[in-house]
Amino acid sequence: MMILDILYIGQGKLELKDFELLEHANIIIKNVNDAISGLIELKYKQPKLVLLNMDLIKITAFDCLKIIRQNPQYYHIKIGMISHIENFTQIENAFNYGADYFLITPITAQTLLKILDNINYQAFFKDFENVLNRYNFS
Repeated sequence: MMILDILYIGQGKLELKDFELLEHANIIIKNVNDAISGLIELKYKQPKLVLLNMDLIKITAFDCLKIIRQNPQYYHIKIGMISHIENFTQIENAFNYGADYFLITPITAQTLLKILDNINYQAFFKDFENVLNRYNFS
């Protein structure tokens, strides 16, 4: 089974300055154009990181974030929000709704590699809620 590293939910493809770094590191990225397709993809392949573009239409990035965070099956998945502008209210709302990262474009592959390294490092540690969710004791 293919391990999906990053699921990008946004219009078009995830644009990075140095995309070849991710290819060299064998990082697998799946691009989907809307929130519904992203939520369906999430159901079948759980990535390490979901990136939600703030420019989503129909279902907003915040709505998609809330849907993901309300499902205990996705508790362990890290979520990053992507915006073209640095807006304090957006950043505050993103973290209040459960985002783990807030990225301002342009984004570099080096930044994503650091985030994935951080996620892999955290995977070695278990907290009480993770154990409960994993073994369905909640």
